[in-house]
Amino acid sequence: MTISLLLIMPTAYASEVVAAGDLCPAGSPGHCAETSQTALSLGPDAVLTLGDNQYDTGTLAEFMGSYDKAWGGLKSITYPQAGNHEWESGLVGYRKYFNDPRFYTDGNSWYSYDLGDWHIVSLDSECAKIGGCNVGAPENTWLANDLANDTHACTLAYFHRPLFASTKTGSGTSKVRPLWKLLVADGTELLLNGHRHNYERFAAQDELGNATPNGMVEFIIGTGGKSMNPFGIIAPNSVARVRAYGVGDFMLNSGAWSMEFIDTSGTTLDSAAGTCLA
Repeated sequence: MTISLLLIMPTAYASEVVAAGDLCPAGSPGHCAETSQTALSLGPDAVLTLGDNQYDTGTLAEFMGSYDKAWGGLKSITYPQAGNHEWESGLVGYRKYFNDPRFYTDGNSWYSYDLGDWHIVSLDSECAKIGGCNVGAPENTWLANDLANDTHACTLAYFHRPLFASTKTGSGTSKVRPLWKLLVADGTELLLNGHRHNYERFAAQDELGNATPNGMVEFIIGTGGKSMNPFGIIAPNSVARVRAYGVGDFMLNSGAWSMEFIDTSGTTLDSAAGTCLA
């Protein structure tokens, strides 16, 4: 008698993550209702908000009057981060709306978690509000320890203000450079930002703006619905720029990633892919 064995090889787990920032105007959802429908249609495992979720000051009333009507249907899979507009009201409304203790480390507005084979780090880039972002500051110290204790081969980080951006001055917010330095040194692959109301993708670079295959790929996805900003001086290493409302759709695979920027009509306007560094 011959016995045949069918070997079923395990498939690599992939997480689909949708990301956008600078979302909902006060009063009514406006374009953020359209971007939320785009996100919902993709059926993601997780939604990352990249700050300035709710304008103008992020009060709970503003959240309930606009953001909740648009993106509230995705709240159960949302992993938020705050921006400067939520800090206009001292994060009071933000904390009341996003009241899950997983989103706060010892009461602070930074945290980390794992999705499949990826480690995800959510940071607060309002450095002046949180005791600084430099070495020795609470968030910087926490980040260094978090990265040192993590064993995943792939890492994605996100916070509101970008270090590099094609603005009027051709640059972003230098105060976040110490966070960049830690992330690059640890081999973080992807960094997602908002603040600028447009979409921009950069080649892999280090915290000084040197192009390097061992650097991070920065995405600005401030296209969630509030408004559109023009581009200014094109920053070094900027490889793609789009002015359209939409979301970033990321596939986080075992050892690799791919993404598309999808506008509210469902059209892919940019795409990229890469492998993990570790």
